[in-house]
Amino acid sequence: MARILITGMSGAGKSTLLAELARRDVTTVDTDYGGYTIENRLWDVPKMDALLASHDNLVVSGTVENQGAFYDRFGAVVLLSAPVDVLLDRVAARTNNTYGRTAEDRNDIRRYTAEVEPLLRRGTTHEFDGRRPVAALADEVEALMGATPRPRIRPFGPADEDAVIALWHAAGLLRPWNDPRADIARKLTVQRGLFVVAEAGDGAIVGAVMAGFDGHRGWMNYLATARTVRGQGVGRALVAHVERELAALGCPKVNLQVRTDNEAAVGFYRHLGFAVDEVVSMGKRLISDEAPDGSG
Repeated sequence: MARILITGMSGAGKSTLLAELARRDVTTVDTDYGGYTIENRLWDVPKMDALLASHDNLVVSGTVENQGAFYDRFGAVVLLSAPVDVLLDRVAARTNNTYGRTAEDRNDIRRYTAEVEPLLRRGTTHEFDGRRPVAALADEVEALMGATPRPRIRPFGPADEDAVIALWHAAGLLRPWNDPRADIARKLTVQRGLFVVAEAGDGAIVGAVMAGFDGHRGWMNYLATARTVRGQGVGRALVAHVERELAALGCPKVNLQVRTDNEAAVGFYRHLGFAVDEVVSMGKRLISDEAPDGSG
């Protein structure tokens, strides 16, 4: 079992889905009520900490500014979505909530769908079509609750070195002219908190990424996930974690480099909101860094 977060725009069907899950005896909390959401659309951190610490099996709904800080506490983060016209029709028809009836509210919903929903999509592990029958959606949420828990993102530790290098090797990231052990040693002297791994419930390292901030731009390197977790949102979770950490440092933009023949990686990053910059990437070797065995 696991904790699940259901997020999305007004009218997507979050409350209806929670009601169906509650009818099935699933423990649910709508954070729009009960004092969980405070001013400026933020979760009350101590209250949310206490809620999550006291429930291993729970479905929470909400859409707030600081929800990303809690993503690693959930086994899955589900975006419930629907076309904006559907959202507007639903909020106009509901009788238990007056939000969405004024022209200002409806314009806000249009704007949030255009601007906020893509940001939510970047951090979620699953997206469900809110137009589907609520029973089918509840079935999928219950299936997620019985799925393998989402890997935990944590700082890299020295004991992770061999596993991380093996992960990079399997992902095809290593080159003879880059010694991964030297890269790791250097990273541990500079912003080591921006070198993180994804650890599965059995202790296996199933993802890793290095990042840094030079005062002008953030950089992300060595993002890799194990084949066993591909398509489960681990890569997205690692990128979202790095983005939050960089933003907290005041970083205005994050850059990365992808080899031109790696079309899958280009598509992955495009889906997360990255765009190809019209620049020439140049480099100059300062230290001869070939791995001792030529492969890392």
